[in-house]
Amino acid sequence: MPSVTAQDIIVNSMIEVGALAQGETPASNDAAYVFGKANRLSSQWSTRSLFIWTVRSDRYTLIPSQRSYTIGRAPGADFVADRPLGPREPGNGIKNANIVLTSVSPEVRVPLRLLDDDEWASIWVLDVPTTLPVALYNDGAYPNSTLYLWGWPTQANDLELFTNQQLPQFPDLVTPIELATGYEEAFILTLAESIGPAFGQPITADLRENARRARAAIQSLNSSSPKIGTDVPEMPNSGPRSTFNYRSGTFQT
Repeated sequence: MPSVTAQDIIVNSMIEVGALAQGETPASNDAAYVFGKANRLSSQWSTRSLFIWTVRSDRYTLIPSQRSYTIGRAPGADFVADRPLGPREPGNGIKNANIVLTSVSPEVRVPLRLLDDDEWASIWVLDVPTTLPVALYNDGAYPNSTLYLWGWPTQANDLELFTNQQLPQFPDLVTPIELATGYEEAFILTLAESIGPAFGQPITADLRENARRARAAIQSLNSSSPKIGTDVPEMPNSGPRSTFNYRSGTFQT
């Protein structure tokens, strides 16, 4: 992944929209404005699935008898990481979760069921001690969300979470950050479109089209083909890839 600084992004986006000429540097107040716009754009893209380039896994050590854990980057979080971000559905941003049994070799991963708000609210007894939790609920709170295990573990195993890799925020003008392949161009051109009105610059047809193409390139990489199913019992929905022999009317794997 290429490294880029906020200063690089700011200068290039201002050149693209015509607010700077080659070799010029922005005034400090202009740089501060575009810096804020860049981080807001990064935050916005993190909410859109077609701008998320990967799902990553992280592991956290559980504490016996602890019922819940906070996750986020605000002070006091048990797990210091990006707060899971996703639609209001089971997991609320967590794609998959496992309990990892660390006391055995090789380690064993035990899947957790992800609960939505209604399922968590419908549980009659929450305080259930057990060796292995069976479900996980994420309340989606901000700035730190809270993860609830049901039942709560009596052993110190690991919790493995699969979450969307969010776009990084620029901490300052000079600290390099990593952007996935294709993102730098798309980000610069989209930012240029966004800041044009503030600098009195028209958004040309070429800039608009180049930005659209750059976004489409990364969106096409991040989109997945839908799984096609059927309610016809003779036709399989999943399993090994098979072919249909129209002469015999059967599937062959």
